[in-house]
Amino acid sequence: MRWLGSSSGFLLAQALAAQLNWGAAGGAALHMLSPRKEQHRQSAEFSRVDPTFGASVFLRPHLGGKSSLLITADYAHRSFHANYLGGGIGSGNGGDFDVRLDVLYGGVAYEHRIESDSATFVYIGLQVGRRMRAWASGASRDYGYGATHGTLENSATTDFGGDLRMMMGMRYVMHRLGKWRFTVNPTLGFGITSLLRQAPWSNSFEFGAAFGVLR
Repeated sequence: MRWLGSSSGFLLAQALAAQLNWGAAGGAALHMLSPRKEQHRQSAEFSRVDPTFGASVFLRPHLGGKSSLLITADYAHRSFHANYLGGGIGSGNGGDFDVRLDVLYGGVAYEHRIESDSATFVYIGLQVGRRMRAWASGASRDYGYGATHGTLENSATTDFGGDLRMMMGMRYVMHRLGKWRFTVNPTLGFGITSLLRQAPWSNSFEFGAAFGVLR
């Protein structure tokens, strides 16, 4: 009976492993930032936005048929120049900064194989991000009863952080090398919430490509 239980557990583990893929990818994306809603004493300008560089690892449980679940952990490094001012009639604050922002995302998506024998997959899902580090260099400003100005040099800032994003893309599974398969992934992503943590907030849109391996 003990042997039978061990054998059943081994077969179950093999069956689960056969239904689960995992992999890793890295790539870059063009990043577009814009103010979400400007009004009196609330403005933002993003005059230089560099490409986003990132890396990811993922699990891919097979749901049956042509469907899979995609569970991801993604790292994204962004850099841009931001000139922003937020507040009301009485007081407010802002800055004119070069910003570097590192965000760690966790995501879940639905992935669908286009045809039963196709090597092309499409997916759509959500990612939620948490700020790992954010640095700012430039001039800060506050206004109220009296205006004050300061200078930051690679200083930590909480004015920018992680966001909730919609992620979409395609996955082309290419050449096989042993148990590994190489993939090319065109990607799209846009922010549902803002990277800028104060009014007028920000819109974020990215499109790019990642190259990876799948097992």
